[in-house]
Amino acid sequence: MEDGYVDQSPDALRLTLTTEPVDRGQFAVYASCTMSLAGLHVSAAVIGASHIITYSTSDWQATEVFACVPVANTACRTLDELIASPPVRLRPGRGSSYEIAIRRVTWEDPEPPDLIALVEAARSSDRAPDRFGLVQEFPTRNLDVIPKTVIFGYADGDRGIVVETAHSYPNVRGLVMSRTTLHHTT
Repeated sequence: MEDGYVDQSPDALRLTLTTEPVDRGQFAVYASCTMSLAGLHVSAAVIGASHIITYSTSDWQATEVFACVPVANTACRTLDELIASPPVRLRPGRGSSYEIAIRRVTWEDPEPPDLIALVEAARSSDRAPDRFGLVQEFPTRNLDVIPKTVIFGYADGDRGIVVETAHSYPNVRGLVMSRTTLHHTT
């Protein structure tokens, strides 16, 4: 899908965390999936070189938006702030814990091994009921390496999940990866 995709830089990424509903209509959604995993309802979407993931139970919801565009009327953290600080934590509901850690990965030609491994894990996720994956490749006219966004999630016991993402920007030899862990008791 070429409509709406724009080559950007990882420096423009911002993290927004909210327990309020987020209107996905404000984003161009390229790929999405929804499933129940480890007692949680998970709705993940690739929005350009970015992602939005909503985690919920019958009692609460939390949405993470890691994107180069801000979410209207919601506070966000810059990539530099995220890398310089410890993981971001949130308590979305009683007995629940959420944590996201974000890191830059040094680019290695033709692509970093961390990215290649995550792409393989996401693509093989359709063979297991306790995991999901999205790999979205974007058109490029003059790059040998295809920009991509990857989301890979899996159960962590019967009351938790881990979601790993990669946001690649070969136009500037940039790669940003995140790891979210969420556990709940309800």
